[in-house]
Amino acid sequence: MLAAYCVAVSCFWAAQHVYSAFLPVYAKSIGASLSLVGVIVAGYGFVQSALRIPLGVTSDRLRKRKPFVLAGFTTVVISCLGLALAPGPLWLALFRTLAGVAASVWSSASVLFVSYFPARDSVRAVSLVAFFQQVGLVIASVLGAVVAGRFGYIGPFYAGAVLAAAGLLLISRAPEESTVVQEPVRISRLLKTITEPRLLLVSLVGALLMYVNYAVNGFVPVYAEQLGANAPQIGWLVAGGQVAATVSALAAAWLVKHRSERSIIVGALLALSASIMAAGMSRSLGLLAIARGAYGLCYGPVYPLLTGLSIKAVPSEERASAMSVFQAVYAIGMWSGPLVSGIVAERIGLGSMLSVTSAMSLLAALVTWMGIRKSQDHQG
Repeated sequence: MLAAYCVAVSCFWAAQHVYSAFLPVYAKSIGASLSLVGVIVAGYGFVQSALRIPLGVTSDRLRKRKPFVLAGFTTVVISCLGLALAPGPLWLALFRTLAGVAASVWSSASVLFVSYFPARDSVRAVSLVAFFQQVGLVIASVLGAVVAGRFGYIGPFYAGAVLAAAGLLLISRAPEESTVVQEPVRISRLLKTITEPRLLLVSLVGALLMYVNYAVNGFVPVYAEQLGANAPQIGWLVAGGQVAATVSALAAAWLVKHRSERSIIVGALLALSASIMAAGMSRSLGLLAIARGAYGLCYGPVYPLLTGLSIKAVPSEERASAMSVFQAVYAIGMWSGPLVSGIVAERIGLGSMLSVTSAMSLLAALVTWMGIRKSQDHQG
């Protein structure tokens, strides 16, 4: 049962991202401006920032996880088919936003999986489900490159529908929570969690990170096309960066044994800024591919380390609420990054926009260096 659940998790995230490298290029090819491309990419994160906390709290109050998880997988199928059949750019925006609705149930899926483990193994369970999420992203990038090379930009949308349907079949046999369910989340406790200083700080850094990530992921494929890349080349460009990110994410657990989370995050964000700057200055696909690979290596450790810090910020009995807050806040960056970057790119060009975006990574490094140090001193 656990193996099937892990495969289903990979299918879910593969379905959500198998087409993401090609969506901006496809949108542009059917008439979207760079600003509208930004809106299309932003819809995925915007709805998550609005829905993650309400859905998480509702799931807690109903003491049910599985109905939300099944609804999420079903929504991904609908979203992918809608993208494949969309007659114009505005329909792409609608169905990509629907994908964000599906992603908003991720906290319920994580909690359901963790419930199958003894309480003492909860951290290992979180790490395991996060690993299979990353596996799904690698599958998405590689499969997307292969499918787009054979069937064009429209093929990955249908591939996403198939992956989501397969995941739905696998996870439909999973039982509801098997551990003792805690009392529903109280509004007063949630408000206390939301105002915890370190959680807010870590969430702010997460939002800046996602601003950068979704701006880069949303427009590097378009920039690559301007440099002469075809569909499979765009796919492999994105796949290389994702593989690099997955490898370095796995190294994060080893890195924290030798350095503090703060120093690793700051160093990675500084290097991330340099890689984005290099991407913006690239004038050939080869240089862009190198910059993209460097970006993946630098990005990989930051997200899991921020996630760990968000959990450390509050008592163990409030960690689920903390995770929902962290995800809801960083989702602000998921929609504001591509939205703002699309407008900027319209005015100064894609290469210059990437250079501007690199400054956000520097800001995230500064906030981490100054803020986490103060939080640690306060706690010490």
